[in-house]
Amino acid sequence: AAQKNAMEREREELQVHWKALSADSSAKQEAAELRGEEFEAMREELSQMEGVLSEAVVELRAAQQEAALQLAARKRLQCEVHVCVGAFRGELDEQRREGAALCERRAALREVAVGLGQELQTSVACGDNLVSENLGLQSEVAAYE
Repeated sequence: AAQKNAMEREREELQVHWKALSADSSAKQEAAELRGEEFEAMREELSQMEGVLSEAVVELRAAQQEAALQLAARKRLQCEVHVCVGAFRGELDEQRREGAALCERRAALREVAVGLGQELQTSVACGDNLVSENLGLQSEVAAYE
């Protein structure tokens, strides 16, 4: 009978242990199922985020391409402006040189005109003297006649 009681107690202990193991196994299985659901939710969210990231990368590449095109256009315009500025400066320098040459020519012509004016004045004075002499000579001739 003692052996039967010991076996009965051992059997009860094993059943209690079995129930504890079953409860622990059930709890672990429920936790695993919950983690599986969380994993699937995370996987779905990751997939969505990858899609968003892919769209953002496409948009970024398009923006980079547009920026590169705008930069190239700006560089081209800067080169054109640089060429135009160079041409304008060259033309401005040429105009200045021509203006300076015209001023020098004008000054030389002015000097020639002043010289001619002085010669004319001298010639007129000589002409007046000759006319005056002529009148004087005519008066003398008239007086001798």
